[in-house]
Amino acid sequence: MHGGGWIYGTIELDDLCLRVICAEFQIVFVNVDYRLAPEHPFPKPLSFIVCGTSAGATMAAVLAHRVRDDPYFEGRRLTGQLLQIPMTVHSNAYPENYKNELQSYTRLGDPRILDQHGMNGYYAKYGLPPFDPECSLLLYPSHHGLAPAYIQVCSADALRDEALLFEKVLREEGVKTKLDVYPGVGHAFWVHIPKSNMGLKLFQDFKDGLSWLMTGRA
Repeated sequence: MHGGGWIYGTIELDDLCLRVICAEFQIVFVNVDYRLAPEHPFPKPLSFIVCGTSAGATMAAVLAHRVRDDPYFEGRRLTGQLLQIPMTVHSNAYPENYKNELQSYTRLGDPRILDQHGMNGYYAKYGLPPFDPECSLLLYPSHHGLAPAYIQVCSADALRDEALLFEKVLREEGVKTKLDVYPGVGHAFWVHIPKSNMGLKLFQDFKDGLSWLMTGRA
């Protein structure tokens, strides 16, 4: 990390040198910036939030479980997890007690956007085993002790039911959750119509959800 007496400096100070080293040694440097005094005096608590969309949301939730279970992170717990339209269970691995709650592939699947066949193809190409909890989050034996979760779900998304069920299971196991559902829109709709009223609402909710996690209201 860069110098500057904790009050000056940016990551650009070391950027050129690190680029040369990376190229010459074929390695990766993570050049981390940090907040500066006097606006942020010692000790300033840090907030660590994992965030992702769709497949990225699955990976973010997996990281939240790994952090919870790894003794290295004792005392360094996540502040929260922000999950947009998460994939939470492979359709071949539906838990028997939840099958009646997982109907959105049948009711909302659309091959032009996302359906069960296409989703299973994504899983297969990535090589994810259906019954591995890191593929099917709902199969974790416990979610107790996870960081608070803010979850965004689209009501016309083929992944709707598994996302709603994941929020329900987290909440029932004592995880603080905040949920927003967007009526009448499908998977990742905001990529195509970001300036629509619903797209703007989702983005504002994203910021509000992030604030909810960061300010300790979660």
